[in-house]
Amino acid sequence: MSMPYEVWQAGPVAKDVFIDLSDGPFLLKDFVKTVVCEGGTFILPICDFSDDEFMDCEIDMMDDILHKYGAMTAKQLVAETHKPGTLWYQEAEKHGLLEAFRNHECNNSDFRIDFSRILPECAAEDYKRSLEIRETANELRIKGNV
Repeated sequence: MSMPYEVWQAGPVAKDVFIDLSDGPFLLKDFVKTVVCEGGTFILPICDFSDDEFMDCEIDMMDDILHKYGAMTAKQLVAETHKPGTLWYQEAEKHGLLEAFRNHECNNSDFRIDFSRILPECAAEDYKRSLEIRETANELRIKGNV
């Protein structure tokens, strides 16, 4: 299921994943652990990867991403995602966040990145539909807790 990504200073960031990993994995506790050392936080697997939940095209996409970006540091990934012309850059510029991020006046926003703009039409439709399902589920969960 697709996850929304927001424009943050070191983003794009999937807020739910960031919060989960920052507080010590809860949602992902059966899969990863966080270790702080050498001034950084490392996310380490605690079980073997299982591709049971993924389609072949998703596995291919993850393989491509790992091949291209897997050896990069967090700092290098930030530089890559913040290049002019990227979706992160376009959204940050559109909402006047570039200077605030550069000056460390803020480090996050609620503005979402629309990945459907760079996906093939059929994938874009699936992405949008998946985000709508996630949003509806979140709203129902919140209403159920009130």
